[in-house]
Amino acid sequence: MHKLEIIQKGLSVTFPECIAECTQEQYLMFAGLNLSFLNHEISFKELKVQLLYKLLDLKRSVDLSKNSEAAAKVAENVFRMSELLESFFEVKLTNGKKSRAVRLDYIDNHIPSILLPSGIWYGPKAALSNISFGQYLAANDAFHDFYTYKEVQFLDLLVTHLYVPEGQEYNPKTIDARLKEVASLDIAVKYGVCLFFQACQHWIANQNALDIGGGHTVDLMVLFKKTVSDTTQNTGIGLKSTLYDLAETQVFGDLNETAAHNLFEILVFLVIKHQEAEKLKRNAKNK
Repeated sequence: MHKLEIIQKGLSVTFPECIAECTQEQYLMFAGLNLSFLNHEISFKELKVQLLYKLLDLKRSVDLSKNSEAAAKVAENVFRMSELLESFFEVKLTNGKKSRAVRLDYIDNHIPSILLPSGIWYGPKAALSNISFGQYLAANDAFHDFYTYKEVQFLDLLVTHLYVPEGQEYNPKTIDARLKEVASLDIAVKYGVCLFFQACQHWIANQNALDIGGGHTVDLMVLFKKTVSDTTQNTGIGLKSTLYDLAETQVFGDLNETAAHNLFEILVFLVIKHQEAEKLKRNAKNK
């Protein structure tokens, strides 16, 4: 947590240093402002200033547009404090150009459920640990389509794949029927879901010691070597073909049964098969 001491008023205030420390309300505020920044509706400076006011629950009592000593002093103090919110971002270098990206250092779902006209829908647990392989692939397609086309309909699709009505299991056949309900959600909620999925993607792709119990760990990074540095690249193309390959082997059953299997069980199985294949290659070279 960031901590500010306001000596003149004898106050001490704290506010989040990163997304993981945000409440749900703060997270949604951040998501909405970040989407406005991505859509070029506000500058990065204005994003930080607005976020600061929201996190500290402040109201502007001085008109900063007026050229006065009081306004200048307030503007300077606000700017200095807003610089602390750089901690929510990281600087990336793409084709020689610097850009800021959200720091994806969290895996907890700040939006565990959403309220829709039909009732409560529940989303994934931390790190997408409770979703199926097929659910992940479908959500992954919607995620990448959003970043490719920048259209809200793909955010709607992403939410519809990840959130399921209370008492129901994920069923791809109900997506079209449920999609219309999601359209009514606030855009900050939709983009908040997108950020969570992206953060989980980043965590999975960089997980080199996933604890699978019994003192054993697996390196998931071998499945995402080409995309480990950028989780907005489409990691799902190779995994989608893997779905059909696995279905042919009947290890997890037919196509539908394989798709319904837990995401991490499939990923761990793929790592084991990768390790076995690498071992065969090494043995062949040594002969």
